Amino acid sequence: MKKESIGITIWRIIYTILIFLGVDTILTMFVMYGYMFYEMFQMGLESFANMDSETLVQMTQELTEKIMNFTYANSLYITIARCAIVAPILFMLMRKDIKRDKQYGRYKEYTPYNKAFLLVLPVLGIVSALSFNHVVMMGLEMLQDLINWILRSLPNGEFAIDLFETFNETSGIIYSGNLFVQIVATCIGAPLVEELLFRGLVYKRMRTKFKVLPC
Repeated sequence: MKKESIGITIWRIIYTILIFLGVDTILTMFVMYGYMFYEMFQMGLESFANMDSETLVQMTQELTEKIMNFTYANSLYITIARCAIVAPILFMLMRKDIKRDKQYGRYKEYTPYNKAFLLVLPVLGIVSALSFNHVVMMGLEMLQDLINWILRSLPNGEFAIDLFETFNETSGIIYSGNLFVQIVATCIGAPLVEELLFRGLVYKRMRTKFKVLPC
């Protein structure tokens, strides 16, 4: 039986994560820079050359805000695109891992399972994901109300703060789109890539070399 060094095992874990991060970064930057050049073309490149420094700074700030809002608004589409790119790569790596495990004599057959249950899993995943998102939002609202109630109970406490303003604005932008896109991105695409990356590759590769401690 062949043996794999710890260094090779660690590298196989690291490069898998780097592939995901690399695709995500490149895809996000492609969207951001693509929209930036589109906006600059719409405004006219000559207009930037004729601006004074103060106006240029203001226009740059406005353009940056537009880019960020555009990226947030299309984050679900970016998630779907990332899944379409990364998932086949991860599937290919998993197939190579099976061949590698057989070569090293550590391959194990999985026990049979009811394939009809796979039809139920997507429905359960969609319902669970949407329900969890609503529970998180309700929990944050309750926490915000509690904090403001405490502030108002203090001497001269006639003010309130919004600790989750940025989070609420971002969530509102992200989840204001098409429901079908939300389901595909958050209930199918993102969980699929997460399972393939962490459970199918990272955890499995760690398990072949390191002991798993029971929780």
